Amino acid sequence: MVTRGQYNLQATGKKRLFYGYVIVAASFAIMTVAWGSNRSFGVFLDPMLEDFHWKRASISGAFTLNVIIMGFMAFVMGNLTNRFGPRIVLTCSGLLLGAGYILVSQVDNIWQFYLAYSIMPGVGMSGILVPLMSVVTLWFEKRRALMAGVLSAGPALGIVTMPPAFTPGGNFNSVDIPEARPSIRGAPTLWRQ
Repeated sequence: MVTRGQYNLQATGKKRLFYGYVIVAASFAIMTVAWGSNRSFGVFLDPMLEDFHWKRASISGAFTLNVIIMGFMAFVMGNLTNRFGPRIVLTCSGLLLGAGYILVSQVDNIWQFYLAYSIMPGVGMSGILVPLMSVVTLWFEKRRALMAGVLSAGPALGIVTMPPAFTPGGNFNSVDIPEARPSIRGAPTLWRQ
């Protein structure tokens, strides 16, 4: 049986789709959802200003800190991926990312928002790209750069598609905040009533 290349050849002579493409598709989906949900921050900014009466700079600072933490922790996640493997790093990162978004729905104070949105998802997001890219590049020899490019397109697709998904009516440019608030509060992992 041939294990590398476009197809696996069984003893029967039938060709099967190379499993590396399944890895790329799953990794692409993970990147799309993770990056898209992280970059949907702007959809929730005005409703949070209205509900909590915090300053715009205070809320926006949480997003800035999220991106800074994500950038610096990528070095650590690369080292942890080498040490423990991509499966453990990706699982822990996904749990941190999800737990942070769930906790955002329970915040009452700005420090809680910084903890739940900046630190936990920042660390979680840093451990998404590195393990997935290392796994995808290990599965391919001839098409390694192409598959890395496909994986890198996941965040772009998520950034384009996820904010409208969180916006009532799916139209990102025509958000009417009084209509948006009930929709946002109905999302159990992102907002609380």
